[in-house]
Amino acid sequence: GIEDDQLTSVSCASSSSCVAVGYNVSGGRPVAEVLRSGIWRLDDGRAIGWHRFACSRRVGCPPIQIPPSFTTISCGSPTYCVAQGSLQLAEVWNDGVWRRIPAPLVPTSSYTRVAALSCVSHRCLAVGRYGRLPFADEWTGSRWINVSPRQEKMDDEGGSFISVDCSSASECVATGHANGVGSPSSSFLAVWRQGIWSFGSPVVKGASS
Repeated sequence: GIEDDQLTSVSCASSSSCVAVGYNVSGGRPVAEVLRSGIWRLDDGRAIGWHRFACSRRVGCPPIQIPPSFTTISCGSPTYCVAQGSLQLAEVWNDGVWRRIPAPLVPTSSYTRVAALSCVSHRCLAVGRYGRLPFADEWTGSRWINVSPRQEKMDDEGGSFISVDCSSASECVATGHANGVGSPSSSFLAVWRQGIWSFGSPVVKGASS
């Protein structure tokens, strides 16, 4: 029931249009709460089109099953949102209808995470971390394109993006955290403009101003 829902992210494209996403604890499925015309409506796993993964007859089910859940959502317009979550879960909410899309193109690594997502119209930028490096993927409205910064921009220390906000379909600002190998850890700002990343000076934690 709705009392078991845990909401993890919300995005509003207008004062009367919002979508909040998360998961149902007891049902183990993604859920969404949609605000339209002042009324909240529940979209459960059936409306979202979620189906449990079938367990292999020969191998059985994995010993630990992570509940499918949405972790972040961004609405580029009152009728268009992209939501991303666990287990390679990614969906588009388009004019009230949910549709499964491929998950962001994260390179294979022992540690991957989509940390944030920001959309303008039908285009989005997803950012996070894979291994020791930050990654960024652009959703064009039909597919993901990897637009991660080159490794040398991180001074060989690596790091991760932790948030992003886009002011247009081709310009976004992201915040990140450097790994700080051999030096104090630091945060940074990065601007993505027309497909090119530029990094501001790092802010060293604990440094006096």
